[in-house]
Amino acid sequence: MEWIVFVVLGFYSQNTSPTPAPDHAMAKRTTLLTDWVTLGTAGPTIDGRTISAKALEQAAANYDPDTYTAVINADHMVWFGNFGTVAALRTMQNSKDNTILQGQLAPNFRLLAMNQSKQRQFLSMELHPEFADTGEAYLTGLAITDTPASLGTSQLNFNRSDADDKPASEILRTAPRINSPCRLLHRISPVYWPRSCS
Repeated sequence: MEWIVFVVLGFYSQNTSPTPAPDHAMAKRTTLLTDWVTLGTAGPTIDGRTISAKALEQAAANYDPDTYTAVINADHMVWFGNFGTVAALRTMQNSKDNTILQGQLAPNFRLLAMNQSKQRQFLSMELHPEFADTGEAYLTGLAITDTPASLGTSQLNFNRSDADDKPASEILRTAPRINSPCRLLHRISPVYWPRSCS
């Protein structure tokens, strides 16, 4: 009896231990990244606020996806689901010598699809002025929108995949299909909407 238990436990441990992926499998894993795009510009906004250059510089210096990843949402509403993440940040000076915050985005297929429809082509930062008691600014989120408050934001235009140099439309053809409103709602919020609904 003890021998049988030992064999069963040995088999279980062998089959549940994590096995590292082979090198060639890891090499095939790619993430679609954009070039550097402008998320916002220091100075006055169209809604009467002012974005400080210091806040943008702090956000760029502090950004670490392992600490907190800024997720891309639609019009600052998270219940739409996410459209990708922000991979990296930096600050630059534009042609008018204004400080700008730039980012590299990792869009998912939903953002590519929306962009092909020419919807929500601009960006709006979600800057936390005192992130996690650090006393410094941090980019906690990023919205895609048609009405950005900041001046000088980049207009997104996805044309090709950095991974395999295929048109975005070809990526969309391989993306999961959503053939019914119920499946769409399940994708947006699986907690509130079951996969099959009436």
